[in-house]
Amino acid sequence: EHIQAASLAFAALKSDGSVVTWGTSDAGGDSSCVQDQLHDVTRIQVSRDGVRCSFAAIRQDGKVVTWGDPGSGGCCRMVRDQLFDVQEIQGTENCFAAIRSDGGVVTWGNGDFAPDCYTAQELLQDGNLSGLSGLFPAGYAAIGSDGSVLNFGAVGTVGTVGMPELP
Repeated sequence: EHIQAASLAFAALKSDGSVVTWGTSDAGGDSSCVQDQLHDVTRIQVSRDGVRCSFAAIRQDGKVVTWGDPGSGGCCRMVRDQLFDVQEIQGTENCFAAIRSDGGVVTWGNGDFAPDCYTAQELLQDGNLSGLSGLFPAGYAAIGSDGSVLNFGAVGTVGTVGMPELP
């Protein structure tokens, strides 16, 4: 169905919604500690920085499962209670960002790289995001319901920009 590649590990989403991983264990190649949670998966993303890698999966019920290097987003314990009804997820350098169905933005990973989701929420008051794209290193762009593009991420990358007219 789909394969995500990190520097030293891989994760494959099978057509039945299960996930198979291989490669270096501490770089996400070993998902045995969360294997019982890796069912009904609809999407996998990777966060990587050299050999520090982690993976995040969205399940059909909107829950997120993470594994790999804790410092690059492989551990979402601090935000687990906010990761519900997740519609989209994106990984960049050492961090992840997720958009919930209510428009909420949740970020986690390395504190030096993880975006400031509160600033992102303030910039887009209606919370109606239609897409999320990861930009390396550690930046994101989301499309607002009014067509604006919200940039958020590492220091100096927060703001809104107008979307150009498309032919």
